[in-house]
Amino acid sequence: MIKETKEAISLALFLRKHWENPFTLLTLLCFIVTAGLALAYRFDLSELKQAITGEEIVAVVAVALIALLAWWLTTRLPKTPEGMIGIGIAIDCETKKERQRLKSDFVRTLQDEIRRGNQQHYHVFELSEYLATKVKTHKDAMKYLIATDSHLMVYGNCRIRTHEGKPTYVLELNESIRHALIPIEISRQFSHDMDLAFPKKALIPESEELTGFELTRELMGLASRYTLGIASALSGNSFAAFDLHLGVWNELKDRTEREKDDFPIFKNLYSRTASFLVQEGLTAANSRFTKKPTGYLDDMQKYLGVVQTIDPNHYGAHLLRGIYYFLQSRDVENAKKEIKKAKNERDAAWLWSSAFLEAYEGRLEEAHKIYQRAFRASVTDDTPLQVETFIADVLSIEPDKIQLWYCLGMINYLYKRDLISAKRDFEKFVELATSSGKFARSIDFAKKYLAGIDEKLRKEKK
Repeated sequence: MIKETKEAISLALFLRKHWENPFTLLTLLCFIVTAGLALAYRFDLSELKQAITGEEIVAVVAVALIALLAWWLTTRLPKTPEGMIGIGIAIDCETKKERQRLKSDFVRTLQDEIRRGNQQHYHVFELSEYLATKVKTHKDAMKYLIATDSHLMVYGNCRIRTHEGKPTYVLELNESIRHALIPIEISRQFSHDMDLAFPKKALIPESEELTGFELTRELMGLASRYTLGIASALSGNSFAAFDLHLGVWNELKDRTEREKDDFPIFKNLYSRTASFLVQEGLTAANSRFTKKPTGYLDDMQKYLGVVQTIDPNHYGAHLLRGIYYFLQSRDVENAKKEIKKAKNERDAAWLWSSAFLEAYEGRLEEAHKIYQRAFRASVTDDTPLQVETFIADVLSIEPDKIQLWYCLGMINYLYKRDLISAKRDFEKFVELATSSGKFARSIDFAKKYLAGIDEKLRKEKK
């Protein structure tokens, strides 16, 4: 009886360990069919002696189909719900003890660590014991990432070995991540950033397993969110990237300098995350400014506030912060302070902003001089269009700022060489300024520009 019980337990453990193996299903179906037909032959469901009837065949097939359905339902891979970030964990263990310790002290707390502060955004799941043995390479991990519609796979193995004379958990870990297709050089940099953050191997003495697993899973949680943030940025979602990296940065910021010195990975991760946050914050702030969704000014303030904390002298941040001050409350004084801080010789976008602010306050002759300097200096290709669009938006809200038509005329005539648009802008300015009795000298300049435009248009017609 005891022997039979042990055999039954062994069989149950074997089936549990290998249940997801398709060969197990095949063996089970063969057993059901063979045993079912044998029983049908010996025990009759009808009057026919020692024969297999159609009803008995149907019954055997039905049992086999039920077994097939049960196997499919219990082995199908979890799917990440739409709109959530899927993270799979696949860590192979040698013994039951390692597996239990890993589950109780590492996997569950790692799941909590990854979800920290963003419970609703993450779908964290663990692959079964059988499938964990199948994930050994990046190619294997990508197969399961695609199959589960997930984004990040943490995989590896846990063994107990003797290290320095002590029983020690050897935890070897890797991670693979799905992201948009990117150029090879960017892909290499991404791999470098992942290696920087991700603890590849942890040696945890059995006597210190509680502390060791706690530190390792904390590092894993930080590293996972860090790399997911990079992948989000590479996939074009700077908002998700910013939120992920902000959480990591805030947690690392609260650590003491001694902790950062004891664990260089914390210091490296803190520095690199800060660098990413600056770029992502500026990209997100600029996107909000360009698209102007509801509440976009509050979003700009949030992103630019973090950037200022990390890099208070960033050129692009000064420009965007000047725009924010102007849009938020027409605070021209603080906008000018930010533009003045952006002054440099490499890029003249700050001059375009400075000229606009002077014109907005009515100092059109000063704006004229600054624009002439700006047009001789270098800017990115999108700067003129952005400035022109910005001025047009302000005019639509404040049509009494008639001097801005002069600014548009200068941009179109002296920089873009768009004679038709420049003619329209200068004529609009002359008409409104003449009737208002303002900007007499600028009216004279506008008329000279109009005469030059007319002359060029006549030559073009010949």
